Amino acid sequence: MNQALHYAPLNSSRLVRFLSDLHVCAADYSTKDFGMRLSALIDFSDSIVLSTAHRNLSDVVFDQNSTTAETSQQAFLNVRALLVESIVKSTTPNGTSVGTADARIKPPPLQPHKEASATDVLDFEPYHRFYAAHQRDMTARLKPLRSHLREALSGYSPELARLAELDTALDETLLAQTRKFFSVIPKLLNRHFDDLVPYHNVGESHKVVQGYDDPVQWIQKGAWLERFYNNMQTLLLAELEVRLQPLLGLLEALMEASDKEVNRVHD
Repeated sequence: MNQALHYAPLNSSRLVRFLSDLHVCAADYSTKDFGMRLSALIDFSDSIVLSTAHRNLSDVVFDQNSTTAETSQQAFLNVRALLVESIVKSTTPNGTSVGTADARIKPPPLQPHKEASATDVLDFEPYHRFYAAHQRDMTARLKPLRSHLREALSGYSPELARLAELDTALDETLLAQTRKFFSVIPKLLNRHFDDLVPYHNVGESHKVVQGYDDPVQWIQKGAWLERFYNNMQTLLLAELEVRLQPLLGLLEALMEASDKEVNRVHD
C-alpha cells in the first residue's frame, strides 16, 4: 500500500540545506536541545492550552467512520501531485517565456511594460508576490487535506482519535510561528535574487550591465534568470516537503494501524 511517501528528517531538511547552499542563511542540522528550542516557540498561554488538550485526551469521543487508509493515502498523493505540478509548470523556463500556458499561478512577465526599460524587470517584488501566491496555494490545499486525515484517524480507533485531537491542538499552537517562519523564505530568496541580478548601483538608480539589456536572454540556459527560476522551483518544492511532514506523520500512523489490522485478520 505504501507509495513513495518517504522524506528526509526535519533535522536535515532539504529546505534548510538548500537555503544554506544559496548562502542566504546558516544551516543548523543539530538535534541537540530540540526540546528547549521547541519550548521557545510556545509561550505560557499556549503551554496551558496544550496541557489542557493532553489532559482531556481520555475524553475524546471515538466515532467510527468508513474512511479507509487507502482513500486517505490517495487523497494525500493527489494533493501533493497537484501542488508539485503547479510549482514545476510555473517555474520552468521555456524558450522565450517562463511557465506553461495552463499554469495556475502565472510567473512575472519577462517583457517590460510599455515605456519601461529592462531595469524595471529587475525589481524583485513581482517574484515575491509570485512565491507568496504559491505559499497561499499550499496553505489552501493542505488545510482541508489535514482535516481529512484527522477525520480518518478519529474514525479508525480511540488511540488514533486522540492523536488527531493532539495534532489539532499542536497545529493551532504553532500556527503563528509557522506562518512567521515561512514568510521569511521569500525575503531570503530576495537576497539570492540580488546576488544573481546583472546590475550595479549608480547613485539612486540602477544600471543594467552592458550586454544584459534583453530580459528574454536572461532565461536562456545558464543565464542568471534561468538559474534563479530553477533555484526558486527547488526552494518551493523543498518548502512543500516540509509543509507535508505533519500530514505525512498522520497518514503513516493511519497506514500502520491499517496494516496491523490486515495482518491480524490474515493470521
